[in-house]
Amino acid sequence: MSNAAQSSSHAKPVSLFQDHTPCTAFMHPLRQFSQGADRTRRTRNRLQLHAVNVRKGEQKSDAFLALNANGKLPVLTTDERDFTLTESAAILVYLAKKHGKLLSQDPVRRARTFEQLFVHVSGLSPAFGQAGYFLKFAPEVMPHAIERFSGEANREL
Repeated sequence: MSNAAQSSSHAKPVSLFQDHTPCTAFMHPLRQFSQGADRTRRTRNRLQLHAVNVRKGEQKSDAFLALNANGKLPVLTTDERDFTLTESAAILVYLAKKHGKLLSQDPVRRARTFEQLFVHVSGLSPAFGQAGYFLKFAPEVMPHAIERFSGEANREL
C-alpha cells in the first residue's frame, strides 16, 4: 500500500460546504470521489458534502460564518473543526496531495494541471461571478459591465 493510501485510510473525515455555482462547478470531481469512485472501504465517504444555498443567503448564517467569517464558498473542514480551508484552489491542492490522486507526479503534467487550475481561479471564476451579478442581481442594468464580464467569461471558455 502506498504512503498516500495509508495516510488516507487513517485520515480524519472532512466536510466540504459548497453551492452549485460557476465558481465552484470545477470542483465536480470531488463529488465523484466522495461518492466512492475509489471503491476501497478505507477512503469511501471520507469527504462529506454539504449544500449551502447562496440564493437564500445561507452563507451569511451564524453557523456558516463560524466556519468562514467572509461568508464565501467553498469551505473545507475536518469533522472536528480543527482545520479549515476557504479557497477553491487551496482545497483542491490539499485534497490531491493528501490522497495522492488528481495530480501527476510527472513535472510537466503537474504544471499543466496547475496552469488549468489557476486559469479557473484567477480568470474564469471571477468573470462568471461578475457577469452573473450584473446580469441577475445588480440594482440597475449596466450594459458596459454586462458586456465586459460576459465577454471575458466567454473568452475564457
